[in-house]
Amino acid sequence: MMYKMVEKYYPDWKITGEMMLTRASGAFNDDSLRRTHPIDVDVKDPETVAQIFDQISYGKGGMILRMIEKFAGFEEFRQGIHSYLTAFSYQNATGADLWKNVEKSSGKPISKVMEAWIKRPGYPYITVTKKGGKLHLEQGRFLLDGSVSEETWPIPLTVKRKGSEDSVLMETKRMDIDARNFLKLNGDESGFYRVLYDDSSYQDILGSMKDLSYLDRWGLVSDMFAFLVSGKLKFDRYVHYISFFNDETDNTVVQEISAQLQQLYLLDHRNRNLLDTAEKFYKAQLARLGSMKQGESVNDIILRGALSTRLAMIDAKFASETAKKFDSLESEIPDMRGAIALSAALHFGDVKKLADKLAKVRSDEDRVKIISAMGHLKGEDSYNFVMKLIDEGKIKKQDITSYFASLGVEPANRDLTFRFLPDVVYRMAKVFVGTATPGRLLYQVVQYVGLGRTKEMKELLNRISTPLIERGIAQGLESLAINENLLKNL
Repeated sequence: MMYKMVEKYYPDWKITGEMMLTRASGAFNDDSLRRTHPIDVDVKDPETVAQIFDQISYGKGGMILRMIEKFAGFEEFRQGIHSYLTAFSYQNATGADLWKNVEKSSGKPISKVMEAWIKRPGYPYITVTKKGGKLHLEQGRFLLDGSVSEETWPIPLTVKRKGSEDSVLMETKRMDIDARNFLKLNGDESGFYRVLYDDSSYQDILGSMKDLSYLDRWGLVSDMFAFLVSGKLKFDRYVHYISFFNDETDNTVVQEISAQLQQLYLLDHRNRNLLDTAEKFYKAQLARLGSMKQGESVNDIILRGALSTRLAMIDAKFASETAKKFDSLESEIPDMRGAIALSAALHFGDVKKLADKLAKVRSDEDRVKIISAMGHLKGEDSYNFVMKLIDEGKIKKQDITSYFASLGVEPANRDLTFRFLPDVVYRMAKVFVGTATPGRLLYQVVQYVGLGRTKEMKELLNRISTPLIERGIAQGLESLAINENLLKNL
């Protein structure tokens, strides 16, 4: 609801794009693991409560409602909610009651569709193959490990064509649709599914991007990366398709591509082809944005900071230049301060310099940026220094996650993180008692720290596992296996 209201009153902010980058991306990723859960979960104990309020509950839940609104029709969906609220005012109600009211107002099988989407884990992907004047569609469950599943869903399809849009419910494993004037499946990314096209269809779509919305373009690049990770798309084809977006001007799409390139860098930071591709993209986009201008959109300001942070990680010269602004950090543009702090950590490599600045800044946001940058300082001496700051209360307890997350993904610190992982988990568990936060940190860092030592990582995690972090461990190990397979194809 928050995103809908902001989109209505401030359309220039493109807040739906922010929803896609955060809520939707997180839900797509987590729900493509085998260790996932349905939206509708039977809660039996406090540990379950702590672990299920995640990207599935919030991100997938919101995306499914968005899909059903599109399927039912905006006005019909609104009428269904109104009748539901009227009928059950001051009474108890269930989710099924809501679906029945939307079904009544729209005349579409909402209840059947919703039951399939909220009671089951996972989501589908659809392959699209040209066959004469038809497009052959086939669905199956999407899993990042690349395995095949024959599951099917009732999928509300939005078929975008030149000058029109069709709505079709795909209830079978396979179906054909008319190829005439076809632009793209899943118009405006209204559905919670991915689409893999054959090469001919990709070329047609990429040649018609002027007819696609920024959400359509975001969906294309998001799906391409997912198919790269799962082994359904070769790295050279991914790079080729992404090259069509080198001149992209929409912030949501640029943020998505730059995040993908950063993730690939974290997996294979010595891959020269990958580094060149990422550096070229980041520099081209920063050149397009230029320096900050009067009246510039907030989205451009945020994007410049994100691109600068990612470029600093792979370009020592850029980091050196950016680090010169560290002494005047508080007077710099707020959205550039994360990039400046990271650049200072990478260029100076001096934990005391960052600690001195940490003691002086007044903004909690600036403190978190410096703490996060400290995770990129190399070596055990820096780690021990930061632990002392934590023990002395000079780093707030709630901010330690920012340090440990950066420490775990920094290529130079992965051996260090592996050795001290039990200490990291112990410290996290002391601070975030009874929550899933330590498990979520493990999910985030294990997939990088464990690269090249899967067996040892499993043994270590088995020794420190507890019910509250068990799910995070399982997700981290599953993601580690996925990353190991991806590395073989880069």
